[in-house]
Amino acid sequence: MAEQRGAGVSGTDLGSKQPRSVARALAAWGAAAVVVFVVGLVGAWWFTREPPPRFYDQSSPEAVIRSAKAMVENGDARRLSELLYADGEGMRRVYARVGLMLEHLYELGVAVQARYPSEVEALAKQAREAAEEGRGASLLDGFSMRMGGPPPRGADRRAREEQMSGAIKRVFADPFGWLAESEARLGVVMIHDEMSALTWDGTAILPPVGVVVQQDWDGKWYVVPPLNLPMLSRYLPRTAEEYSIWESIVQVFNNVIVDLTKEVEAGKHASLEDLSRSAGEKAFFPAAMALVAYERAMAARGRSGGG
Repeated sequence: MAEQRGAGVSGTDLGSKQPRSVARALAAWGAAAVVVFVVGLVGAWWFTREPPPRFYDQSSPEAVIRSAKAMVENGDARRLSELLYADGEGMRRVYARVGLMLEHLYELGVAVQARYPSEVEALAKQAREAAEEGRGASLLDGFSMRMGGPPPRGADRRAREEQMSGAIKRVFADPFGWLAESEARLGVVMIHDEMSALTWDGTAILPPVGVVVQQDWDGKWYVVPPLNLPMLSRYLPRTAEEYSIWESIVQVFNNVIVDLTKEVEAGKHASLEDLSRSAGEKAFFPAAMALVAYERAMAARGRSGGG
């Protein structure tokens, strides 16, 4: 009887230990599962996280030129607007829209090069030949022509019209190709410690007004768009409504670029000439409506004594 009781007690002890060992095993497996789950979450975040934005140097006028080229090479054309000087939050919002438009223009250039390789190559060949003969073919070559004075006549006028027409076509084929040439052709000439003028092949851009790079209060250098041109300065926005309309005008051209990219990818245009014609047709009416709205806003500002 004693032996039986002893055996019973011993059997009860073994039975009580077994559930404890199972519980410890389950706890260990649970802890391991939690660790695996947490590691999986961290891994998923690591591989899908948004990478930090690239740093682009603006410590000098020359650095701004290098950064502009690097932005295009890295597919960051949208950030080109960060290099533009804005005198207030309203203009900064406008430039943000411009940055989005430049990103889509970059995408249009990629689509055009894939759809019309022979035409793009022909334009590149023309540009090389023009450079060898001392005739500019890029957009900045057109902008380096002197403004003002009597309009060109005869052969000179036709030559300049052809030059600008070819430059505009190059915008569709290779919108930022001129930046690839910037190291050899785009230069800076110091005006004073906080301002330098941009030059193209040693010639001022948009003379006699010019395009400058200036240092702002944050120590960075920015390209100053030539908005002080006589033909533009009176149209500069001054009210919140006018800035909003400027944003709308930029959005019009952005929408046109997006539509053109889709049409190029779908093969709806037989040539670059067709693409150029379609661009004009798409942009004309909405741009005209936006300009009419802006004229009305300026008139309302004038009536209220806002200048």
